[in-house]
Amino acid sequence: MIKRYQVLPPTAPVPAPDDVLEMVVREGARKMLRDMLEAEVDDFLGRRRYQRTGEYRGYRNGHLPQRTIGVGMGAVEISLPRVSDVPPEVSSDGFHSEIVSRYQRRSRTQARLLARLYLEGLASGDFEPVFRALVGEQGYRESTASWSEVLRSLRERGLSEAPLLAIGDGALGLWAALDEIFPTTRHQRCWNHRVLNVLDKLPKRFQPEVRQKLRALAEAPTRQECERRRDALVARLRGLGQLPAIACLERDWEDFVTLYDFPEEHWVHLRTSNPIESIFSGVRLRTNASKRIRVRENALYLVFKLVLRLSLNWRGFNAPNQLRLLLTGHQFRDGQLVLEVAPTATLARAVGA
Repeated sequence: MIKRYQVLPPTAPVPAPDDVLEMVVREGARKMLRDMLEAEVDDFLGRRRYQRTGEYRGYRNGHLPQRTIGVGMGAVEISLPRVSDVPPEVSSDGFHSEIVSRYQRRSRTQARLLARLYLEGLASGDFEPVFRALVGEQGYRESTASWSEVLRSLRERGLSEAPLLAIGDGALGLWAALDEIFPTTRHQRCWNHRVLNVLDKLPKRFQPEVRQKLRALAEAPTRQECERRRDALVARLRGLGQLPAIACLERDWEDFVTLYDFPEEHWVHLRTSNPIESIFSGVRLRTNASKRIRVRENALYLVFKLVLRLSLNWRGFNAPNQLRLLLTGHQFRDGQLVLEVAPTATLARAVGA
């Protein structure tokens, strides 16, 4: 029998299968809130449960119906204690909790965050920092821990040998995670991101000239020529008094010229991470149209199928035969195979002669 789709209420938690940590945290929060509510009744009545005192301030009368209340970590279920027969001189309107007010469905913090979601632009996708605050994941997406989890998952699913090279932008979490999980993997930073970062440090009147020089620098035929063009650009920027742009250009320089140790035919693939960025743009376009997806696993499956579909437009590597040379340990300098490093017989086997 097919299980019918369940529409969850807005405050309902989205459970992950076998998520023990989430269950422990949620149950701990529920018990803590329950104990505080019971202690509040003790203070109001001036006595603990089953205790007798000389002053009569009312009596316990069970609990109100259970309801769900949203807090920063998600949602917890509570039942507020009830107190009946409260003398007017004690409280004219009876007992009311000061922790959880009548009809309250979310904490004040969550209510303010939801208001900020609307203010920051829920429909336009500009609400990500607020959303991370709501779920308690400050900076999670680009952290070392999150990237380590991704890389470990790849290793467990078959990526047993460390990749020769990783291409990415300046997300520091990725590089730190690579050094931990795949320490032999070399780094190649995205030139497109670096061009945009340098231009962001410049007044608009200088940007067209510098953009052209940066493109020429990134497409230099050798490492030596690339560094010569860099030095010329640095001198030009220093003459213009643009020291922040110089610092941006020179930062992590070695990670921008790693590609020269790989086949020249591959450089077009290695200079930038934009092919992956274009896939992400396609995913965002379609997930934005879907508005909200309540179940995490459904969202994950949708993204997987979208990436699978969009990957049909990918094309293969230029000169794929060069990959075999790389995997057998052959060296390249300025994009050209270094013949003296490998014996002729080994080289012939590598190229399939």
